[in-house]
Amino acid sequence: MPSPNLIAAALSQRTQRIKIGVLGTILPLRNHPVRVAEEYAMIDCLSGGRLIAGFVRGIPPEYIWYGVNPAESRGRFEEAYQLIMTAWTQPVWSHEGPFFQLTDCAIWPRPVQQPHPPIWIAARSAESIEWCVTHHLPTAQVYQTTEQIADTFGYYRHVAR
Repeated sequence: MPSPNLIAAALSQRTQRIKIGVLGTILPLRNHPVRVAEEYAMIDCLSGGRLIAGFVRGIPPEYIWYGVNPAESRGRFEEAYQLIMTAWTQPVWSHEGPFFQLTDCAIWPRPVQQPHPPIWIAARSAESIEWCVTHHLPTAQVYQTTEQIADTFGYYRHVAR
């Protein structure tokens, strides 16, 4: 769907106890990671702390459609992820990176879950799985065959050991 956050916000008002997992926001293709941090924080507030934040890198055709160089995918993802973590855990911060520059930035609202909502990463490539393991993040799968899912989770377990 074009904006899973819209559905998550609606679910936050129609449910009371279930976790709401959004899998996920294509970090390198969203206009700005601070906006992602704020939207997810708002969903976390609306749901009373039931959000599971999901991030994905996306696939090459999506980069072409949005006019973003696919070679920047990993760098954009990693910088956006770090900015979101900073936004959720620091009251005011500045950042000077290759893709984003911010001075004295702060978000509102803050997430209910502290230091931040749980995070899942949809990952398939070996590099992405290794990144998830290094950052102690669970991985999730979308649009994969049973064999691909078994292969991905098997590799995750192997790297995590």
